[in-house]
Amino acid sequence: MRSQNIAWDLEPEETPDERAERETRISDFALAGLLPLSAVPIPALGLPFNEVAALALVALGCLRQPAKGRSVPLWLVVMMGSLLALLVLSARLNGIDGSRRLIHMVGYVGLAWVIASGRVSRRSVARGLTISLALTVAYGGATLPTSSYAGRLTGVLADPNVAAFLLVTLGLVSIPHVQHRVVRRLAMLTVLAGVLLTFSRTGLLALILVCLWLLLGRRIRLVGGVLVMGALVWLVTTIPDDLRLFGPFSDRSGSDALRARIIAAEYESLANMPWYGHGPGTAGVFVQDEIFFFHNSYLATRQEGGWLALVLVVGMLVAAFVGLDAKVRSGVPEALWMQGGVIAVLVMASTLGEVLLDLPTAVVIGFAVATASRVEPPEPAVPPPTTTAQVPA
Repeated sequence: MRSQNIAWDLEPEETPDERAERETRISDFALAGLLPLSAVPIPALGLPFNEVAALALVALGCLRQPAKGRSVPLWLVVMMGSLLALLVLSARLNGIDGSRRLIHMVGYVGLAWVIASGRVSRRSVARGLTISLALTVAYGGATLPTSSYAGRLTGVLADPNVAAFLLVTLGLVSIPHVQHRVVRRLAMLTVLAGVLLTFSRTGLLALILVCLWLLLGRRIRLVGGVLVMGALVWLVTTIPDDLRLFGPFSDRSGSDALRARIIAAEYESLANMPWYGHGPGTAGVFVQDEIFFFHNSYLATRQEGGWLALVLVVGMLVAAFVGLDAKVRSGVPEALWMQGGVIAVLVMASTLGEVLLDLPTAVVIGFAVATASRVEPPEPAVPPPTTTAQVPA
């Protein structure tokens, strides 16, 4: 029987395919370390480091064999392929170029696929993410006095909300793969400190909800888990204003008023939307003569690809969450963390625009599917009891 380790004290048992990943692949490690750098562009290409790194990981994965004994579920291939095809069709029917956004989506779909199929080393990716997150938090803390958001961590992680999203989601998939207990706890404290320094309400709420899930998730059955997940998303979207502006967040009334105007403009744009959406890269609205990205990722996904795109993305996340249930019930503590990653994505998507179709979500899907499909080590055979021959008196 597998040891029932609690989620805080992970001591994962190695499986055959994980033993093949024991040695760090430098290429996977280095490229994964660039995935959090979404706000740092490469001057010669005009693309941020994280998108180039994702495309490079996809290219490497295409040259490798999948992990032994692991295959990508058909539902993931169909849904990912359908999402990409839908966005290409939407761009064509709307008469827009959309190539920049479609390049991003190729990286998104490909990244989830190569991670889920074991074509890149999950352990190497996790180690690269762990070190990268630690360095970005350290740099963000050191540059806190000069942050463009007074007193809030940004550094190379764009704005505080994006920083919180990256720290929570990428932290949840990387920390379970840190083998040394002390280092793992230091990584957990680093992510916690980083999210606190962002002072992001959505990030802090998502982190609290994920911590509750790590404590209670194993006691909640699958149906209960799905219901809780839906309730959490509903809760975040219906928090009253007096709670949003409570205590240390009382100075956010101006930004909340702007957010309300942006969301109103989002609904106006969606009102005349065809079934295939307005096309990739169109999730922006004009408010006060300036363009703002959508502040709700569910609405942003509908804007780009219609209701079908939203159903495909949310369907992949829910399917990944459900697929982990057997691992949770069999006592694989890593599975709870992957489910926590799905919860974090769905919660933060309600108030942040670039979440459901952003690369960290593809990483969460890839890791969750890989965890759900990994081959468990066989139970050791129990030798039959020996008997002593009775010698007649």
